[in-house]
Amino acid sequence: MLDFKELPEDGTAFEQLLREMFLAYEMAVHWTGKGPDHGRDLMVVEKLSGRLADSTRTWLVQCKHYAHSGKTVGRNDIASLIDDCKQAGATGYLLACSTMPSAGLVTKLAELSAQPQNDLVARSWDHVEIERRRWTANYGASFVILACRVGGEPPSLQDCSLVIDSLFGIIKKREDREWWDQEDVRPRLIYWDDKHGQLRVYADYLVPDADEPLLSPLDFVRALGEGTAKAVNDRYFPPCDYFIRPKLCAKTSDHYHRDHPDYYRAFENGEPSDGTSIVELAEYRGNRWR
Repeated sequence: MLDFKELPEDGTAFEQLLREMFLAYEMAVHWTGKGPDHGRDLMVVEKLSGRLADSTRTWLVQCKHYAHSGKTVGRNDIASLIDDCKQAGATGYLLACSTMPSAGLVTKLAELSAQPQNDLVARSWDHVEIERRRWTANYGASFVILACRVGGEPPSLQDCSLVIDSLFGIIKKREDREWWDQEDVRPRLIYWDDKHGQLRVYADYLVPDADEPLLSPLDFVRALGEGTAKAVNDRYFPPCDYFIRPKLCAKTSDHYHRDHPDYYRAFENGEPSDGTSIVELAEYRGNRWR
């Protein structure tokens, strides 16, 4: 289970956690940050699909981080939400809290949604709902999806940091090349198979489109290991299989971004059903990328 008490009491990190979740849903997000923001913590634009035309809805997302005190969020904590939404031009309101909303507040949100004159959809997420949704992490200037197979626990953040640091350490910057000719490795999904006690890591190997990959699957195996459990810094590190996808990319293209949403589409529903580990590629597929 996620322990929201690990997040600082000032609430900024909690807001950042929610922001990363919405980015994973490919929504446009604006974080107002610290300061007197009239209760407006996040502005989120959701794309809506209709039979005749597509549209958008702007949500005002208020984040209430009361995990340290254990206090529920009451009606008086969001007393001005109608005015705040009108001022922000939002037709959706979401309360995200690290504890739970009170019964009275849940009733109030339902009543506000039911009144046509408000032109407002009001919802709430408690700590259970936030935990239920897919976890995401922003680490080392990278965006990573975290998921698990059965239970309600994400991968260990210590394990995730070791995985990401290992991936970042593979590619060495070539001084004889410009930035657009440099290769890159970007983590996409860290999947915790809690039933069998092992990690599966999915990453993209970004290669300039005019080149052949400099590294083979065997090079990755030598750098990352063969998927067996080991001790790292006097702690147990579970077995970890790596699935690397080589991707040709034009870094000078206006469409290019090393963490573009298109790279994450294969993981929208969790772990993809198809994939070949680097160990299998190196040992049984002729050490060639598929």
